[in-house]
Amino acid sequence: MKKIFAIMMLFGLTIFSAYAEDNSQIKTIFQSGEVKHSFYGSLVTKIGPVDKKTSIMVGGRLAWLMNNTFAVGIAGNGMLPFREVEYKNTLNQVREARLVNGYGGLFLEYINNPIEPIHLSAACLFGFGGIGAADKDNWDNDMYDDNDMNNNPWAAYYVIEPEIKLEANVTNFLKIGASAGYRFCETFEKSNLFESNSNLNNMEINGFTGGIHFIFGMF
Repeated sequence: MKKIFAIMMLFGLTIFSAYAEDNSQIKTIFQSGEVKHSFYGSLVTKIGPVDKKTSIMVGGRLAWLMNNTFAVGIAGNGMLPFREVEYKNTLNQVREARLVNGYGGLFLEYINNPIEPIHLSAACLFGFGGIGAADKDNWDNDMYDDNDMNNNPWAAYYVIEPEIKLEANVTNFLKIGASAGYRFCETFEKSNLFESNSNLNNMEINGFTGGIHFIFGMF
C-alpha cells in the first residue's frame, strides 16, 4: 500500500507543477469566466507484460473534458487474445484453460497546451482488475454460471497506472496519441485454487506499458 500512496503523491505533484507559473499571479484550473464542457471517447491498444510475456490489452475510455485541459472519466482494458494455460483442479487433474485478464476504473488526465498541434498529457488510472483461468470445457457452456467460479482459479487486484502521452491534433474531432506508462498491481483476494497453482500464483502482471490511442470528441 505504501507504493500505491507514493504513486498517488507523485502524480499529484506532477499535476501541481504543471500549473505553477510564477508567484506573482496564481493560475487556477477554472479561471473566471465561462468553462467549456465537452466529452471524448477513445479506443486504446496497449502492450505490456503478463507473466513475463508481452501481451496486448484492448480497451477504451469515456471522459468529461473541461476547457480541453482537465479530464475525468472511466477506462477499461482486457487482454486479447486469450492465452493457453494449464492448472490442476481440486482433484489434482491437469486442466487446459484460457488465461483471462482485465482491469478498469477511474482516470484523471491533464492535457498541456491542447491547442498546439503536438502536445503532452499526463494521466493516471485508479481501479480494480481480475485475472484467472477459465476452463476451456466450460467456455461455451450455456449452463455455466457465477457459482462455477469456485471451481476455477482467479485473483482480484488493485491497479494504478500512470502514463505520459504525446498527442497530435488530426482534426477538430480526432486526436491520435502514443503513451508510455507503468502498471502497478497488488492482489487483495485469491481463490484457493489460484493460490495452490504456483504457475498462476507467481504470475507477474506489473510492468511498463506502451499504447496507441484514437481519441474522438469535440475539442
